[in-house]
Amino acid sequence: MPTVKQVEEIEAKIAMPPGTTLADYSRYYSGQFDHGQRQLMGVFIKGDAKPGAYIVTPEKSPKIFDGGCSVINFTFDMATRKTISIFCNGAG
Repeated sequence: MPTVKQVEEIEAKIAMPPGTTLADYSRYYSGQFDHGQRQLMGVFIKGDAKPGAYIVTPEKSPKIFDGGCSVINFTFDMATRKTISIFCNGAG
């Protein structure tokens, strides 16, 4: 599980897709291991609940497969401190 401090540090560096800002989204963060690497996973949802950052277990992370840029998926490598991916979902 990521810590509040880790989420704050990472959010300060996130480059959002054009036309979007973090403040518009409810942001759900969880942790996972992929090939032995610690990753922070994020699902950002616009208009879902009160905007802000929420740390959840992977099982409680929202699973949404459409919605365009009202749903953004984010993956961050904790070891290299680099964004692996950030993208809008498919068309809604």
